[in-house]
Amino acid sequence: MDKKYQVFVSSTYIDLIDERNQASRAILDTGCIPAGMEQFPAFDEEQFNYIKRIIDYCDYYVLIVGGRYGSMDESGISYTEKEFDYAVSKGINILAFVHSNPESLASEKKETSKDTIEKLKTFRQKVSTGRMCKMWQDVSELHGQIGISLMKTIQERPAIGWARANNVAGTDILHELNEQRKLNELLRDENNKLQQYKQHITAIETESLAGLDDEITIHGTYRYMDNYSKSWITKDWETILTWGELFALIAPYIKNTPNDASAETMIGSVLTEYTNHSRSISIKGQDFQTIKIHFETLGLIKVARAQTTSGGTSIFWNLTEVGKQLMIKLRSVKK
Repeated sequence: MDKKYQVFVSSTYIDLIDERNQASRAILDTGCIPAGMEQFPAFDEEQFNYIKRIIDYCDYYVLIVGGRYGSMDESGISYTEKEFDYAVSKGINILAFVHSNPESLASEKKETSKDTIEKLKTFRQKVSTGRMCKMWQDVSELHGQIGISLMKTIQERPAIGWARANNVAGTDILHELNEQRKLNELLRDENNKLQQYKQHITAIETESLAGLDDEITIHGTYRYMDNYSKSWITKDWETILTWGELFALIAPYIKNTPNDASAETMIGSVLTEYTNHSRSISIKGQDFQTIKIHFETLGLIKVARAQTTSGGTSIFWNLTEVGKQLMIKLRSVKK
């Protein structure tokens, strides 16, 4: 398929107009598309954000360094260096061309202050480290250097590029392929989660821990007003169910990330409904702590201290991925 590659040209502007023209000519002669910011010779942060979007669409990045460090942001970093750093962070193929003797340039084309001279020196060293870097002395050298380097780089490290719409699959086919790709990724993720769940459950069953089919006796109390004495009476209460049954009852409520106090109240409310008890019950504090610790040991919940909306801290419950998969298995309606 015939592809065109887009190449971003980065440099200081006023002092390197002729050099940029040579770079654009070389890029066009290799059948590529030059991209730069000639319309923005003076930079600011808003323009730089736009430049980053242009770089995102480019396949290669050509950097020309002369004798000027360039316009700087508030932190003292030149926009040319920021462009370079951004291209590096995006993994774009970089071709660097650095002037071999910037001190020999005319005064209007080189830095004069000690601070900017030092910044330029540091930038030149950064650009020249860890990548192929060509040195140039005269503007006439750049056309050949850039053209040859770009063709060699395309051969060795071909990028995505651009193609005419009539040479690629139709939009409907591309959309269908993309949807299929997303479906495959989703199925792969779900399969990985299922395998993790099975491995975790198997590990639990091989240990001496109480499993989901083992029973737990939960103790609690309930209160009622005695009509004769007109005072509150507290009675003990207990129920027996399996760990799996208990988790199936409370897991949907843990999805809401309750804090410790809310979780204790929630378990009492759920068990009141589960046992059809005529009065609201509260579970014993020790039983509550056992439930919390055991479900965390089984890897079904995660308990951690976090900041509340009021600025304080509290202990919150969350379902783990294993807990979510078990909840789905236990609560899904089967045929």
